[in-house]
Amino acid sequence: MPPDTPPRTYVRHFPRVPVDLRLVITDEHGERYRGRCSSVSMGGFGAVLAGELPMGAMVEVEFAARRSERSIRLMAHLRYRNGFHHGFEFTAPSDEQRQLIAEFFQDNLRSEEVES
Repeated sequence: MPPDTPPRTYVRHFPRVPVDLRLVITDEHGERYRGRCSSVSMGGFGAVLAGELPMGAMVEVEFAARRSERSIRLMAHLRYRNGFHHGFEFTAPSDEQRQLIAEFFQDNLRSEEVES
């Protein structure tokens, strides 16, 4: 890149929120990966997994709630990977699923604040 080229800037569509939640990823071959969700937004999430997925992989993710039996399942694409850290984008969530995402993570964020 020439020296006078301005640096690229990246603007996120949704703000990220730090979380610490268990999750299970299931790939298109039925292989399961356990891990921890470290950040979430309305558009996707970051997670550390016990294993590495191929870029662009379509997966089902199940987030486990911190204090209840409640969980949420959604489809996502892998958009970023650096070692065991993975970045996923939710795949075309419906308005109902977006509301479910917001409620699920809001409940879990409140749980973290209470524990702090």
